[in-house]
Amino acid sequence: MSNINRTMKSTTLIVIFAVSFVSMSCTEAFNPKGPFQDRLVVFAILTTVKDTQFVRLYRTYDPPGFNPLEHTTDNTVDSAQVSISTNSTVYQFQDTTIVREDKSRYTNDIRAYVAYPFPVVRGQSYTLDIQTKIGETVNANLTVPLPATVTISNSAALQNPRPFRDIFFTVNSRLYDRTRGFQVRVFLEYDILENGIYVRRREEIPTAVSNFIDCHTFLPAYHSLERRKSIQPERTTFDVFAYMAALAKIWHSNISFDVRMRQVVVELTEFDPALYSYANIMKGFRDEFSIRTDEPDYSNIPGGHGIFGVMTKQSLVVPLPDTTGSTLGCQNL
Repeated sequence: MSNINRTMKSTTLIVIFAVSFVSMSCTEAFNPKGPFQDRLVVFAILTTVKDTQFVRLYRTYDPPGFNPLEHTTDNTVDSAQVSISTNSTVYQFQDTTIVREDKSRYTNDIRAYVAYPFPVVRGQSYTLDIQTKIGETVNANLTVPLPATVTISNSAALQNPRPFRDIFFTVNSRLYDRTRGFQVRVFLEYDILENGIYVRRREEIPTAVSNFIDCHTFLPAYHSLERRKSIQPERTTFDVFAYMAALAKIWHSNISFDVRMRQVVVELTEFDPALYSYANIMKGFRDEFSIRTDEPDYSNIPGGHGIFGVMTKQSLVVPLPDTTGSTLGCQNL
């Protein structure tokens, strides 16, 4: 019994000593916010999809509490000099306003800088130059990836899918070395007669479907942003059954209309290293089973925050007969 008492006394002394040590060591109150740094924030993403380019400038902010959503002022930086140059051409950006669709947090429209016409050229290098009215300067550079080579394996399945029902067709993308990430999307384009006029529509083809009940009820899967794996062509597979489900959906959703199939369009979107890193990190670390609350950041803006990157897009078109898939049933493909 005396041994038990001695053990309990020793344990009590250890606990008291540990608590006293911790109390003496903690001289400052815990502050989860950390020190605030006033920085310029730049969002400049070039694209080959259109010949209008935008740049948005902001300042960092210090919310009143611990929740950043409590800050409801859009800290736009105006009256800055913004330009992007390539070789001997300089594109000067002008002030503009973009309608903000969601005004649940910020009630004002979006202030931005715009340059038009500004066609982004594959293989060219571009330099971003910014000077704010308080004398801050920002310089950043990028190189636009050259076009990829896109081909389709088993393209016969697109013309006549029924014999290939249980296999797949493959989109092969040979990417330029400046491409870090990519995404493949495939669409069915068709014309439908409405009020005497043929209107072009499109339906995205899933990579695969599950829980299939009929052509209106299934769970589709789509290709998402993916990091390139090697210098070899990247292979993205699409189940022919998923293609047949998309065809049947079109025909049986428009059974009382004049429908004419037109083509399959393969869209390859490429991300340069900066934009891929930004997009990948911003979408990462969302583990619902993790207790970590920190979220990493990415920036390639020297002396500030934000992103100067480029996104390119190219298409491959496969023509289709007008009646492709018209004989497919909705439940029995």
